[in-house]
Formats: sequence, structure tokens, C-alpha cells
Amino acid sequence: MKIFKHLRSDWFRYGFETLAVIVGILAAFALESWNEGRQFENQTFAFLQHIESNINEDREELRSLINHLDLTIERAESLITSFKMTSFDAYEASVNTGWMNVEKSFQVNRSGIDALINSGRLDLLSPDLAYDLQQYYALCDELAEREAISNAFIQSRYEPYHFEHYTETTRLSEYSGIREKYLDDPRGQVLVSEEDIVNDYKLEILILVRLVHSEAEKLIYHQLIDASLELQASIKQLLS
Repeated sequence: MKIFKHLRSDWFRYGFETLAVIVGILAAFALESWNEGRQFENQTFAFLQHIESNINEDREELRSLINHLDLTIERAESLITSFKMTSFDAYEASVNTGWMNVEKSFQVNRSGIDALINSGRLDLLSPDLAYDLQQYYALCDELAEREAISNAFIQSRYEPYHFEHYTETTRLSEYSGIREKYLDDPRGQVLVSEEDIVNDYKLEILILVRLVHSEAEKLIYHQLIDASLELQASIKQLLS
């Protein structure tokens, strides 16, 4: 009888010790899982905050580019109207034709999404957010192609023609402080000849193409701003 009592007490002791070991192992697994979950969450937050910062910077640049395009479109339309009316203000025409030489390009910020891709942790993103980001950067690539077409036209067609026939207006350029460099020029301003420009059909078509390119770019700029706002709202919801 004593032997059975002893064995039974040992069973209880061994059972308790075994249970304690199992509980300890389960607790260790739970703690490790919790730590991994926290690490996963911290990684996700860090990448999303980086991407959100990039998108904010993108939107500020896009708004600046839209302001530039608004002025380009306004001046191109003014010149086209003057061609239609066969009447030009020499000073206004000189400034506006010179402005058409200015090139602009959007520089998208990809450091956040590149860091995420290089980490191999795209799985941190939900499928919907991953798709939205893919669409956003695809639209950035589309804009880059559109700008490349416009800037190539300026470099190869508009700028050479303008410099050959209306080079004097370069001194009136509002870009890069060129005009300020000639404020003390005793020779005064040299303006385009209304008689020359009124029948310059090639210049008219070149300006018309600049107008069309600018309107196409502006449309994509606005699409990108809308996409950036939607992305930011989705990211903020996840971060909260």
C-alpha cells in the first residue's frame, strides 16, 4: 500500500512538473510570437511612415508644377489669341515666347517604396494598399514619359527655332533670374517685331504644340495629386 501511495504521489509531482514545463514552453512560444508581432507591426509602421512622407513631398512638388503649367497655358493661350487677332503687344509677346523655352520635370520620391521592396517584405502591405501603390507609381512613370515628350520637343524644335529668330527675348526671361541680370543694361530692352511675329505661322504651331503638351501634363499632375490623397488616407487609417 505504501508503494502505491508513493507512486501516486510521484505521479502527481511528475505530472505537475511536466505541466509546468509545458506551460513554460507555451509561454515562451507566446512571448516569441508576441515579439514577432510587435516587430512586424513596427516594420509596417516604419515603411508606411516613410512612404507617406514621400507622397507628401510628391504632392508639394506637383502643386508647384501645376502653378508653372497654369502660367505656361495662360501665356500660350494669350499668344494664340494674338495670332488670331493678328495683333501683338511687343513686350508681352517677347516675355511669353521666351517663357515657352522653360522645361520642367517631376522628380518622384521612391525611397520609401524602394526600401520596402529591397527588404523583401512587400507582404507587410495589404493587397489593396499594394495595388494602390503600384498604380500610383505606374502613373508616375506615365507622367515621366509624357514630360520626356514635351521636353524633347522644347529642346529639339521650339528652343532652337526661338533662339534663331527671337533670341533677343531671352534677356527678358523670368527664369533663373535672367531678367534681373539685365536691369542695369544701358542698351535697354529689345523686343520682338510685331510685323515679324504676326505672320510667323511656324512659331504659332510650335506654341500650339507647347499648349497641347502642357494641358496633357497638367491632367496627369491632377490625377497624381488625387491618387496621393487617397493613398495618404489609406495609410493614415492603417497607422491609426
